[in-house]
Amino acid sequence: MVKKKTRSKPRLVKGARTRELIKKAVLDLSLEKNWDAITIDDICAATGLTVGAFYYHFPSKDDVVAEIAADFLTKRYETVVEQLDTSAGLFEVYCNVIGSLYSSFLRDPMLCRLTAVVAQRQPSTREQWLELSAPLVAKLVSAAEGAGNTKPVSGPSADFTAIWLLTSLDDYFWRSYGEKKKKSSKKAAALEQKKFVQDLATLWYRASLGADP
Repeated sequence: MVKKKTRSKPRLVKGARTRELIKKAVLDLSLEKNWDAITIDDICAATGLTVGAFYYHFPSKDDVVAEIAADFLTKRYETVVEQLDTSAGLFEVYCNVIGSLYSSFLRDPMLCRLTAVVAQRQPSTREQWLELSAPLVAKLVSAAEGAGNTKPVSGPSADFTAIWLLTSLDDYFWRSYGEKKKKSSKKAAALEQKKFVQDLATLWYRASLGADP
């Protein structure tokens, strides 16, 4: 029996490299242009690919960001969940979650922003975000219910509150980001970040329990 030659592996490797090339180009372009202003032609010019080659790998530019977001969010939320101790007080839990997510935002604000934008307007990415954030939401719910927020007669449940808070978080980071790009000493910046996290954790606490920590 003559064995058939298989070429699938080299083709898959080449395809994966092309997808990575496209994703890198999108991230680079997002530093120069508003996301809505980036065109498929821009991406093709940056990669040297034809329009047909782009569409062979991705249905749209939003789908490029969706794939980038999946890798990013998986690592982002897994790190927070692994390090989170829900036996601490609710305010401390919120400070730890917000502090960790804000630190990852500062490392790559544009990627966080793109992820939030696409998740808001693309249902499939929104569903993906909900799936990837589910373990963290479960921990936030556990901490909130332990502190007294079960299912109040009036007002949202703990799980709805947790999802709502996480959904709005990167948008809040982005709106505040411009004001925090002012020059300051490292010590001042650290103090500002600590206060920013504590202030936001206070708002989360109020949203969960209807009282101050």
